[in-house]
Amino acid sequence: MTLEELFALITGEFGRYTSSPFAQDSLIECGAYWVMDLGSYKEIRAACKEAGAVYPPGEENPEDWVPAPGDLLYGLPVEVHENGGRPHLEFPRRR
Repeated sequence: MTLEELFALITGEFGRYTSSPFAQDSLIECGAYWVMDLGSYKEIRAACKEAGAVYPPGEENPEDWVPAPGDLLYGLPVEVHENGGRPHLEFPRRR
């Protein structure tokens, strides 16, 4: 995944739920989060690393990349599931 593809993914998903793809505050407030599979997580992380994002030392090998509880993508938490599929936004279920 290139940085341009990552940007298109983020703006496309945000644009489905907000009046502006950059209005993430409303998504944060309603508890939106990213869901994806491990392969997608690694693709996104590689694109972020290419863009200059800093990750903990010792994690240079992409095979060693595993999701951490504090991972965020454009301000929203990331959940990685075996059947998570391509990156997409999900929202908490209302009770």
